[in-house]
Amino acid sequence: MGLFSKKKKSVLSLIDFNVSDIDLSTYNFLGNETNSLGTELKSFDKDIDSKINNIFDRIELIEFPNGERNVFFLGKISETKPQDLKKIVNSLVSIYGKDFTNSGKIDTTELNNIYRSGFWTGRTWDKVSPTVSIDGITDETIKLSILGIN
Repeated sequence: MGLFSKKKKSVLSLIDFNVSDIDLSTYNFLGNETNSLGTELKSFDKDIDSKINNIFDRIELIEFPNGERNVFFLGKISETKPQDLKKIVNSLVSIYGKDFTNSGKIDTTELNNIYRSGFWTGRTWDKVSPTVSIDGITDETIKLSILGIN
């Protein structure tokens, strides 16, 4: 790396989460599932004592036989301040650029619609590894998904 090179940020650094620090013995084992490809997966969840990024208070995790993981950070839209949601979305856009629908930074109109309806299609970056998305589609829950973490 050159003198002026910067290490590329990632969603994990943004939320200050280290996957290698996951101790599954501190998670609730929810059970085994078989996906549509016949792969057996293990599901876990855990409530978080102090919110991550003032938003997320729960983690759901799916572990694949090869050790790869999908990690989901969840928080309630009703308990999230608009400025905190705006900060994380705009930070993700700063890291990854516009998403696959060409949506970029979140604006006041979009924020107002989210809080009025409790529904938000969010942003998805599917051409990065791991795949990253943030949305507010189910049960008024904001979900940050990180898929394919090794």
